[in-house]
Amino acid sequence: MRVEIKTITPELAATFLELNDGNRKINNSQLSMLSRAMTSGEWRLTHQGVAFYDDGSLADGQHRLSAVVHSGVSCEMLVCYGVTRDPSSVMAIDSGKLRSVVDSMKISGLKIKANHVTIAKGLEFGFSKKHAKLSTQEIASLCGKHKGDIDVLTRVLSTNCSGVSIAPVKVAILDCISRGYISECLAGRFYNTLTSGEYDSDIMINAVKLRNKLMSKNYNGGHERVIAYRMTANTIISTGKSIKINRVNHGN
Repeated sequence: MRVEIKTITPELAATFLELNDGNRKINNSQLSMLSRAMTSGEWRLTHQGVAFYDDGSLADGQHRLSAVVHSGVSCEMLVCYGVTRDPSSVMAIDSGKLRSVVDSMKISGLKIKANHVTIAKGLEFGFSKKHAKLSTQEIASLCGKHKGDIDVLTRVLSTNCSGVSIAPVKVAILDCISRGYISECLAGRFYNTLTSGEYDSDIMINAVKLRNKLMSKNYNGGHERVIAYRMTANTIISTGKSIKINRVNHGN
């Protein structure tokens, strides 16, 4: 095999894509993510680039090449020529274990945990609609943007209880703290009651009622996550105003 580092222009990428024979269908989310990385200047040269079989057809890199065309940005890539086109070699491409986002950030020295990523996404995008697939760099930036909230998460919302301490609940509490609806201290007491079921003042009966509601069914999937967020936000806002609730409300 022969390997070289080459500047892939949009025109060259389009030429290479003409040699694409029998690869997978393009994944638009992946294409969009790579295009954003190229447009923003986040694209980096690594050992992963473009490869061609010994018969001249494209073996690997169709999403990277398509992103160059889509973004209109030229990028340096490693180009490998002469990959043997036999069943064993074809099946060996991309057969290694994929790194998760958290794996990549840990290896790079960033101390970001999986729950930090989940909370940062919830704070940024909410739970009512899907968002674009994010690159590892975009997720790292997002966690940096919400570092203050993540610090509160670690300091105040560290305990867990199955069915209760789900992402929509934690995000709702963090939102209410940042918007001044409740103090961090009171939010901590509210959350402790929410996870333990034990309360130290009459107003914390609100947290008990929310706990019972959350434990009555699974609120950690689909549109139920929106409901969990609204129930928590409404309950904690009332608690911040020292208003006892009659029932848990998930309206706007």
